[in-house]
Amino acid sequence: YSQVDMNRQLVKNMYFKNSKMNNIPKELTIYYKSLTILDASKLRLSRVESQDFSSSCKIQHLNASYNKIHEIPMGLNSAMRELLNLDLSHNIIDRIDEEAFDYKENMKFLNLSNNRIGKISMSFLYNLRSLEILKLDNNRITEITGYVEDLSMNLKELYLQNNNLKQFYPRIIPSATYLDISFNELEDDLDFSATKLIELYVKSNLLPSLK
Repeated sequence: YSQVDMNRQLVKNMYFKNSKMNNIPKELTIYYKSLTILDASKLRLSRVESQDFSSSCKIQHLNASYNKIHEIPMGLNSAMRELLNLDLSHNIIDRIDEEAFDYKENMKFLNLSNNRIGKISMSFLYNLRSLEILKLDNNRITEITGYVEDLSMNLKELYLQNNNLKQFYPRIIPSATYLDISFNELEDDLDFSATKLIELYVKSNLLPSLK
């Protein structure tokens, strides 16, 4: 390696926050192979795709919040197999491809709060078996569809407050200890007796009863 290459190997964290970039340079993870933290928040991004990252990418923490991203495409993280934390909050996301996270068995934290998501199919979580925290609060979610087994069995915290949910099925969170479904439109009886919840927030709904 040249001295320049050696110096690049030492760079592990990179912050572009509050700049005027409208895309993530495709060369970034080619030249900075040891990069593990990338802050691309408050830029002008309209998309984030797997093509933005090299196949040898080692990023573990990606913050792309406060941008103008409108969808999570298929195979988003196919090039980021070591990704643990992904923050896409405060965008304008209204669509999540069911195969968006096909390659992400190790992800622990996913933040999709403060977007425009109207419907959630839990099948997009099928490969997120290690996911522990999922934030979907402050969206426009009216329903959650998909098979129960599609939801990560290791999920510990689920944030769904400030949506438009009319129904919720506690059986989809068998391992969770924290649930916030406040400020929705829930109007059916809810049975939490089979869950492991320690903290439960259900204020500002139309619930007739809780078990």
